[in-house]
Amino acid sequence: MLVLGLDIVKGSPLSKTVPPRYAVVIVNDDGKIIYEHAEATLNTVIRLVWDYAVERVGLDNIFEIAPTSRDVAKILSLFPSRTEVYQVTLENGLFIDVLSQAFKAGIVPPSKPKPIQTAYICALLALKGVGTPVKGLEHKTKIIITRARAVGSGGSSANRYARGMRTAILRAVKEIKSLLEDANIDYDIVLRKGAGGIDSA
Repeated sequence: MLVLGLDIVKGSPLSKTVPPRYAVVIVNDDGKIIYEHAEATLNTVIRLVWDYAVERVGLDNIFEIAPTSRDVAKILSLFPSRTEVYQVTLENGLFIDVLSQAFKAGIVPPSKPKPIQTAYICALLALKGVGTPVKGLEHKTKIIITRARAVGSGGSSANRYARGMRTAILRAVKEIKSLLEDANIDYDIVLRKGAGGIDSA
């Protein structure tokens, strides 16, 4: 198993002008370092996970890679599905600092570790399964807007009914879009168009 540990060196995931840079260490089953990088971008971290077929990633704070749970989920979705991400400082919902975790796991860290040393400690802790796996899942809700009844065959009244239904569907789509945007909720929309309007969305 190959495990990647990382620790933020500078910058911030909250900053648009100074994006974060990470100290990165990859270790094998024996805890031997096979790769290290003093200042990697997040894109480089993701590429390394793929290039080295990393099975676990260890870090001391999941919000070092993204500022919100939704952004974390998006970034974790870029990792291979087999890759587990561990916050090594989280045990049963409680935060325990990385040095305490290291001592508990039999690792003797420096008193003031540099980011590259912290990345190595995170890799070793993740290798031992210390901490809590973080899942990159987003819950999604599907809203389907469609007519409840089929349109009868032929006739001007059937055509009027169909036009009225398409207008009602379009009105419902606009209303739901407005509500989602007011609530600042991301959404995707898929429309199925028919003759003269929208059949469903």
